Amino acid sequence: KQSSSTLAWDMLQYYKGNLTGQTPGILPGPPPAGDYYWWEGGAMWGTLIDYWYWTGDSTYNNEIMQSMLFQVGENKDYMPRNVTASLGNDDQGFWGMAAMSAAENGFPDPPSDKPQWLELAQAVFNTQASPDRH
Repeated sequence: KQSSSTLAWDMLQYYKGNLTGQTPGILPGPPPAGDYYWWEGGAMWGTLIDYWYWTGDSTYNNEIMQSMLFQVGENKDYMPRNVTASLGNDDQGFWGMAAMSAAENGFPDPPSDKPQWLELAQAVFNTQASPDRH
């Protein structure tokens, strides 16, 4: 548990979305503005949901919740306008899988006026499986 705690803390040293003037949920980027793409934020939050599940350590749950909800997009399908020009199924999929992990593992529910984890995972699937996307 100690080594995973150290790794979780270390991973969040790259995250600036909780600082004033920064965007919640994403890592610095995309290149050339920083080293990371939008999907990597989804991968990081999914990893931290797994960390919470396996260790019981809720230290980062507020950051996870804020980040996962901030990036849902206008249609609550993890397709926010600021990334749609470069968005691929795989990018959206990382966020959807993080939401599915949250739903399956019983991560604390968002407030009732926000989309719920299962709803978000279903929206990603429905978007990607839609006939008009093929």
